[in-house]
Amino acid sequence: RYIRYEAKSASKDVLRSINFGYIQIKEGRSAAYLAGVIAKREPEQALIFCPRREEVSDVVNFLRNAGHQAEPYYGSLEQKERANILTR
Repeated sequence: RYIRYEAKSASKDVLRSINFGYIQIKEGRSAAYLAGVIAKREPEQALIFCPRREEVSDVVNFLRNAGHQAEPYYGSLEQKERANILTR
């Protein structure tokens, strides 16, 4: 299989309603698998990590073209900009 999903629920009272998980996808297959995961799981919000900045841009464009709201989030962004993205 090209996809692995592991869900972990937070144990603190404040975070009990949040499910954590990760999906590891082989390079070159991310768009197709990402579309399938979003369609199946229907998350309200998600953080998607990519190994390279170029992939972040590709994923953001893919999600926007599919009708989802998506914002790029890089470590090199100013703290204020990162905070704004997380509160949207």
